[in-house]
Amino acid sequence: MIILKTNLELKLTFEKLIRTMKEPVEWNGTFVVVGDYLILQGRVRSLFFNFENRKVLTNIIDIPVKEEDVIELDNHTKVQNVLNLVLYAFGKWGMIRGVKVEQDYAQLNTLFTTVLREFAVEPGYSQENFRFYKAGIRLNYEDVIGCAIEAEEEKEKPVEEEMESGGLWHKLVWNKQKKTFLKQDTTYAQRQKNRLGNNFYMVGYQCPKCREYLHMVVFPENKEFRIETVEGGVFLARAYTCNTCHCFYTPRPEKLLAEGDVYVMDFMSDTHAYEDYLELLGSQGDRVSNYKFNEYEVIRKRKNQMQINDTKESLETICSNMDALDDKGLEVLKAKIEEGFYPAESVKYLEKAVDEAGRSPKRGNRNHVDDRQSAKDFKAGSRRKNGEHFSADGSRQTEPQSGADGRPDRSLKMNDGQSTDLQDGTGSQPGNERHSVMHSSQQAEDQQQEDSASSDGKTVSKDQIEKKEIPKTKLDAARKRYLAKCNVIDRLSPTQLESFKKELLQEKNLYDTDKEPILAQIRKREEAQKCEYIQKLAAGCKGENYAKMQRAISEIEKTDLPDTEKQKVLETLYQEKKRQGEAEVASMVQKAPSTQDLKQFRAFMDRLKGYSEVDLSPYEAALKEKQKAAESREISNMIRHTRIADRTGLTELMRRLKGMQFDEQLLAPYMQKLEEKLTAMDSEALDKICENLPQMTADEALEAYQKVDEGIFLPKLKTNALEMLKKRLIKLKTDECELLVHKLQESLKGKIKENDRYHFYPARKVMMKEATEEELATIRFALDTYGTKRGLFEYPILVVDTSRNQSGKEGIILTPEHLFYRTMLNAYMIPIGDIRKVQTQTGLLNTGVSIEIKDGTKIRLPYAVDKKELPAWGSCLKDFISYLQEKPDSRNLTYLASEKHETICCFRCGYTYKGGNVCPKCGYKMNR
Repeated sequence: MIILKTNLELKLTFEKLIRTMKEPVEWNGTFVVVGDYLILQGRVRSLFFNFENRKVLTNIIDIPVKEEDVIELDNHTKVQNVLNLVLYAFGKWGMIRGVKVEQDYAQLNTLFTTVLREFAVEPGYSQENFRFYKAGIRLNYEDVIGCAIEAEEEKEKPVEEEMESGGLWHKLVWNKQKKTFLKQDTTYAQRQKNRLGNNFYMVGYQCPKCREYLHMVVFPENKEFRIETVEGGVFLARAYTCNTCHCFYTPRPEKLLAEGDVYVMDFMSDTHAYEDYLELLGSQGDRVSNYKFNEYEVIRKRKNQMQINDTKESLETICSNMDALDDKGLEVLKAKIEEGFYPAESVKYLEKAVDEAGRSPKRGNRNHVDDRQSAKDFKAGSRRKNGEHFSADGSRQTEPQSGADGRPDRSLKMNDGQSTDLQDGTGSQPGNERHSVMHSSQQAEDQQQEDSASSDGKTVSKDQIEKKEIPKTKLDAARKRYLAKCNVIDRLSPTQLESFKKELLQEKNLYDTDKEPILAQIRKREEAQKCEYIQKLAAGCKGENYAKMQRAISEIEKTDLPDTEKQKVLETLYQEKKRQGEAEVASMVQKAPSTQDLKQFRAFMDRLKGYSEVDLSPYEAALKEKQKAAESREISNMIRHTRIADRTGLTELMRRLKGMQFDEQLLAPYMQKLEEKLTAMDSEALDKICENLPQMTADEALEAYQKVDEGIFLPKLKTNALEMLKKRLIKLKTDECELLVHKLQESLKGKIKENDRYHFYPARKVMMKEATEEELATIRFALDTYGTKRGLFEYPILVVDTSRNQSGKEGIILTPEHLFYRTMLNAYMIPIGDIRKVQTQTGLLNTGVSIEIKDGTKIRLPYAVDKKELPAWGSCLKDFISYLQEKPDSRNLTYLASEKHETICCFRCGYTYKGGNVCPKCGYKMNR
C-alpha cells in the first residue's frame, strides 16, 4: 500500500473531478494505492478507481494512515503524471460523468507510453482494461506508482547542479610558491566549531590573499593523497584551503605551513571545479591526526624498498621534556599542534601547557642553548625503552602518569623535580618557589592525616575530614597569610586575583566563615577590575571605526556585570557607533567605484547591511542605479564570454541569465535578442529536416516526424513543423493504405466470396471525414481492444471479425507493419518482418491457417471463411505478407543515443581512467 499526500495542482484537479461526477465524497487530499485500485480517501466515503475491471464506485472504508508512511507530492512530477492517467483512461471508458476524451485508444496508448517510458513501463490500454508491463512482466497500478517514486528518488541534486556548469579545464599540477601565513591564537573549541564541511576544519592560519581563516583536512597515516607538483609526485599528509579565494595550499615535504614554503593550487573564480576538488579531498581525508610531513613519492618508494619506518613521537612524550626545548623548538611544536600532527584528545589537554611554557619568564634565560642543536634534538625526538623516555642526549625522562580516566596526569613532572598544575595555570615561578614547597608539604600532612584516620579499617569521607577541627597554629598561620594578601589585593592583576581565589577555595586550614569575608573582597575587586576594563575599552573606541565599536559593544554586553554598570558605558558608545556608522556608510556610497561588477556590488551591499543601525533609504536611488549598472555589465560579460556554438550553448546561457535574478526590465532586451537567435537556429534546423517535404516518401516523412517530435525546439516552431509533416504523412499513409486495400481486395476477388466479417479500412473516406459510423464501428472496436500498440500513422488494411456477436472483439488486424490477432484465450502482436512462413491445413482434425515466426514458434490464426475457401485465403495471406516484407525497413530504424567507452578521459583535467563518471583526480562528476 502506498499513501500519497496531494499537492495544490492535484488537489484542484481531483476536487473538480469529484464535483463533476457529483459523488458524495469529502476528499481529505490523500491518495491510497493498493494493487489495481486508486482510492481517493474521504472523511466518510471514499472514491475507488479499478484499472482491471474499469469500475468507479464509492464506499465506506477505514484505512489506517501513519504520518511516517505518507509521501508528499510537492516535487514528484513523474508520480503526478501517473495519477493524471486516471482522467484519460476512465474518461475514455465513459466511467466519469462530464469528462469526454476525443483521442482513440491507439493515440491514448502513445500518450501513456510517453509518460511511462521514463521508468521503463509499457501501457496496455484497451476497451476492456488498463494493464501495465515491464520487461514482459505484468505490473499492477501500485507497482507503477512505486516505479515512479523510485525514478524521482534517483534524481540527485549534486548531479543537477553539475549539469548547470561543468567548470573550466584545469591542469592539476600544484605550483611551488613562497607565502606568508599569519597566525591568530585559536582555542580547541573554536577549531572544532568552525568547520567547512567535507572533513575540513578551521586552523589559526590566515589566507595570504584575503586574511580569512584557512581550513585544513588531514589524511590518515599510510592513506595520504597523491598529487602532481612541479617537483614530481607528492603524498599529502594535510592540505589547507581558503573558501573565499578558492585556493588550496600544502607545505612542501619536510616543511610546515608556518615556514611559508608551499605548493599552491588556485581555482580562482571557477567555483564548480573548486567545489568538486574540495569534495574529493574531503572524501579522502578524515578527522584524524597524522604525525608525518608531506613526502615525495620517490622518497616513499625508497623507504618502502629499504623497509624504513618513520618514528612516531607522542605529544605527551614531548611535553614531559618540554623544558629542554629552546624558543625555536617550542615554536615548531606549536606549529605542529596547529597543523594536525598530534591527536585531538592530546591537544585538548596539553595545548594550554605548551602556551604557558612559551609565556614563562624562565625561557628568557635559555638564550645560551644552541638553536640548531635544539631543533635537531626536537626533530629526533625522544626514545622509549622499558616504559621510560630517553631524550636525544640520553638523559632519562619519567613516563607521564595517567589518571583514573585514562588521560595523562595534569601535573607534568619537569626536570628540576617541581610540578606544574595545568588546571590552575600556576607553575613553578621564581617568586613562588617557597610557597610551592610549603603548599606541597601541607598537602603531604593532610594526606598523612587522612591515612591515619582510615588506618583502623573504616572509611572516612571527605566531608568528615573537612569538619575536623583545624589546629590553632595552622589556622593562625593561614589567617595571617591571607590577611597579608588582602592588604595588597588592589595591586593584583586579574590573573593573580583568579589564582588567589582558587588558592583560597582549596585552602583546608581555614573555616568557611573565615573565607567568606576574603571572597567578598575578591568579588568586589573583580567587579572593580571589570568596570575599569570596560571603561578603558570604551575609551579606546573613540575615533575608531564602526566594526571595532561593534566588537567592543559585544564584549561589554557579554561582561558579567550588573546592567546598570554596563549601561553607563554602553549608552554613549551606542550613540557614537551610530554616528560613526552613518559617516562610514555615506563615505562608502560616495566612494563606491562606478565600474563594480555584480559580485563586487553584492559584496558591497552585504557590507552596507552590516550597519544595522543606519537607515539606507536616503541612498536607495543611488544604490539602485549602481545595481542596474553592475547587472548590465554582468549580462554583457556573460553574453560576450560565452561561446555559443550550438543550440545547447544558447539555451544554457538563457537559463543562466534567468537564474541570476536580474532586473526583468533590464534583462528583457537581451533575452529578446537571444530568443530571436534561438528562433533562427531552430528554424534553420527544422528547415533542414523538412527539406523537400512535397517530394518526401512516407518512410522519409515518418523519419522526419520522429526527429522533430523527439528533438528539442521552440514549442511554436515544433508544433508548426509537426503539423506540416502530419498532413504530409496522413496524405501519404492514406494513399498507401488505400492502395494496399485495393491490392488485397484484388487478390481475394474470385477466390473467396464476399464476407460481412471482412472489414477493409476506408482510408480515403476517413481522411475526408466521409466514413459512416456503421463502416467504422467494428474496425474501431477491434483497434481499441487488441490493436492498441500499433505505431504512429499505422493504418489497418483489413480487420477479420471472428467474434460470435460480430462486435470485433476477436479476430485479426492486418497493417503494413504488424499482424494483430485475438482469440478467447490469447492476444498477440507479430511484426510482419518476423513471419517466416504461412501454412494452411485442411485435414480432418487439423484445419486452419498457422504462421511460423523466426524463433520457431507456430501460431494458429482465427479465420472467418468456409473450409473449402480456407486454402485460397491462406495462399492470399501468404502472398500479401511476402509483399509487405519486401518493402524497406527504414521506417523501423533505431538510433543509438550514446556511445560506450571502456576508457574515460576526464573533460576537466584530461586524466584517463576506467569505470565510473567521477574523475579520481579532480572530482569532476559528468564524464561519460
